[in-house]
Amino acid sequence: MLKVFLREQGKAKHYLKEGKIPGVLYGPNFDSLAVYVSEKEFLDFYKKGESKVKLELEGKSLEAFLKDVQTDPLTNKIIHFDFYIPSASDV
Repeated sequence: MLKVFLREQGKAKHYLKEGKIPGVLYGPNFDSLAVYVSEKEFLDFYKKGESKVKLELEGKSLEAFLKDVQTDPLTNKIIHFDFYIPSASDV
């Protein structure tokens, strides 16, 4: 399970400097949320090569799919991610 935390809009660079990766959760029955995750935890998940993951957000468990990962073109470090939260009929 990957633990994600709510973040303030527009503060992405601040999180990167602290060893956290900013991202977004979205879906058809889910309001888009700006979140962040520990860089180490995200890399552990990402290296497994899986796209489906359980997320923990404020004590709630969510099924999600990794939809996009953005990397810095110079350092190749991950700088942003998108997780899609499907509706019950999509699963």
